[in-house]
Amino acid sequence: MKSATQVVVDCAGVGYDVQISLHTYADVEPLSEGLLYTYHLVREDAQMLFGFSTQREKALFELLISVSGRWCQYRTCHFEFIEPYRSRASHYE
Repeated sequence: MKSATQVVVDCAGVGYDVQISLHTYADVEPLSEGLLYTYHLVREDAQMLFGFSTQREKALFELLISVSGRWCQYRTCHFEFIEPYRSRASHYE
């Protein structure tokens, strides 16, 4: 199953719900098989998998979630709208 914000990844018969960005969706939409770089986010109230079509996009995500402060609570939503190849860390400090 694939939608604009998530895919279900089959791994040895077990399906994992993986959240993806629109950038990743554009890369994986025409594919039936492929490679995703994943990040497993563990919080007190949830465990989530995020998938990325490039290591660079994953690295940007990791940078964004390392930011602390008020903006931090909205970081997952904001990630969808960031162009990974034009963003700089200084924009989020």
